[in-house]
Amino acid sequence: MVIVAGDIFDAQSAQFFEGYVEMENGIIVHAGRGAPPKAPDMRGTVLPLFFNWHTHVADIIARERIQKSGRKWTIEELVGPGGEKHRILEETRDAELVSAMCQAMWEMAHNGIGGFCDFREGGLHGAYLLNSALAGQKIGCMRMARPAKNAYDRAELDAILKISDGIGASAISDWDYSELKKVARHAKSEGKKFAIHASERVREDIGLVLDLKPDAIVHMTQGTDRDFAAVADAGLLVVVCPSSSKFFGMRPPVDKMLAAGVNVKLGTDNAMIASLDMFEEARALRSISSVNLIDSLRMCLSPTGNIFNGKNYSRSLSEGAPPEFMVLKGAVSSAGSKDVIGVFLGKYSGRR
Repeated sequence: MVIVAGDIFDAQSAQFFEGYVEMENGIIVHAGRGAPPKAPDMRGTVLPLFFNWHTHVADIIARERIQKSGRKWTIEELVGPGGEKHRILEETRDAELVSAMCQAMWEMAHNGIGGFCDFREGGLHGAYLLNSALAGQKIGCMRMARPAKNAYDRAELDAILKISDGIGASAISDWDYSELKKVARHAKSEGKKFAIHASERVREDIGLVLDLKPDAIVHMTQGTDRDFAAVADAGLLVVVCPSSSKFFGMRPPVDKMLAAGVNVKLGTDNAMIASLDMFEEARALRSISSVNLIDSLRMCLSPTGNIFNGKNYSRSLSEGAPPEFMVLKGAVSSAGSKDVIGVFLGKYSGRR
């Protein structure tokens, strides 16, 4: 029996309470309020594991090269079609890419992240490599693949969708729209998810974006008040990535999104330019918006059920369920990933 005690965050009420959790064989036996029945094995602040809502984990292979370059990159130069990151990915051997993605997953898990949504480039082969990296991992992944080229190929899409959870497309500006619409319809017809980057570098027609029936939109940095109202009316969530946006000299207008009623989540985006650290992302968000500490943390959590549309937060302390929480030393108000002293994810437990 393992007992963890301390200030526990209840995501449903957004309140902390003094309590404890008893676990055995990767299952929560009991979760209660007040003092534990005996001395705990670990004490601290207990938070649900985070969900990283938007990643490109393979990009971590380019981290050292990009950081050492010392140059200021534009979106087009670094991550646009044919950009530097794509050249690096294409020239890297499969085994190195898989190893790099495993490293990224290890970093996330040790930073208190229990799941992530990855937009994987490279077509069918890229999707296979992501699955190879995920083999044996405890961390969960929503696998959003894409065609090798920005064009619709029915046979390729069929094969991709068999081994992924959906399609994570680049912006409509990168595509022949008629081709992109075929991709979106195909994904939906197979019961899979479709998500897309939108209005990151330049504003794009939100009507065209919404006509694709996406489950989620990433960035919307150049969106307008009318765009945000349309997104809110459609009931879609928008994933913002403040650290990545800052790298490119931009800032997502989060206060305007929230004022319009948009459901906003946080992601770290490209792994070579932003840390795989949701504490850091939440801190970056607070520095550019009026979002408070608790709300910024809730933007890092995963809902149950439909991962894109659900609004009920994961019950990480349910009795009879596997644990999905982290333990921090000190108060959450000043916490960072360096303060994570324990991660409990099913039968896996990591301690520092």
